[in-house]
Amino acid sequence: MKNIITKMMIIVAFAMMLLGVSSCYTERTAQRQVSKAHNKYPEVSARLCADVYAPKDSVSLVREYIQGEDVVFLDTVTETQMFSDTVALVKYVTKTVLTTDTLRDTKYVQLENKAKIELKDVEIKRLNHINTALEQMNELLRCWLWILGGVVAAYLVYMLVRIYLRKMLFV
Repeated sequence: MKNIITKMMIIVAFAMMLLGVSSCYTERTAQRQVSKAHNKYPEVSARLCADVYAPKDSVSLVREYIQGEDVVFLDTVTETQMFSDTVALVKYVTKTVLTTDTLRDTKYVQLENKAKIELKDVEIKRLNHINTALEQMNELLRCWLWILGGVVAAYLVYMLVRIYLRKMLFV
């Protein structure tokens, strides 16, 4: 009876280990599942990505004023009239100034890929976490070095006192 219970416990332990190992969800498993879903139903994966990581667009309008140049038109008419022995000149000068100013509107559209931004944010958080862990480890190492330095200094003081006392007693 005891032998059967031992075998059952070993089988249960192996089953639990097998379930534990097979239930790990790694990055590679996720990539295989996503690529499998994308190969069978690409519109579903595309729609899901578009919903979760919708591109963010920003539109900016730039208005530019361009000063026009003055264009001058001269219209000259000269008319000569002869009277019996007198000549009369009639001169007409018409000056037209034309200025054309321009307003130019330029529209800039910028699309941002939110999926890339999200991946960069995740990478920044991971690197910040690693940086924090390294800073804590450096602080701990610095503390241990101070303790070790204190112990070495105390030992040196002890040895100097011991040598001094030995010289004092044997002299």
